Amino acid sequence: MEDLFAPMSILTINKIWLPDGTTETRVVLKRRGRMRPPVKMKSLRSIAKKLYGMSLRVEFAD
Repeated sequence: MEDLFAPMSILTINKIWLPDGTTETRVVLKRRGRMRPPVKMKSLRSIAKKLYGMSLRVEFAD
């Protein structure tokens, strides 16, 4: 999964169980100032779904 988000730094990865029985994988990335991520998060979520079969929730932290 680290390769998917490179060159961004992953702070943590958690699995979230939702009330309907499904799961999401929460990825917290380190924010680097006001820089925008090199790719759109929507694209990364789509790629993760196709490659790994997982639903992603991407968040940023300082």
